[in-house]
Amino acid sequence: MGDLRRLQITPPSMVAGPAAPLELVLVEYRNFLVGERGLAAGTVTHYLRCAKRFLDWLPGNPVSRCQR
Repeated sequence: MGDLRRLQITPPSMVAGPAAPLELVLVEYRNFLVGERGLAAGTVTHYLRCAKRFLDWLPGNPVSRCQR
């Protein structure tokens, strides 16, 4: 299905609206990994898990600071 989306034969998958700024960042990162990099689902899942752990580890709330 990813190849068909890349060729714009099928519409992009719909993702529910994020509930928090962190989720918005992760949704945008996922869209980049799938759309621009064309990574496999398992790789995307792994990268998102690592990104979430990293963002959770950062002191304060860096995601909301980037939303300005």
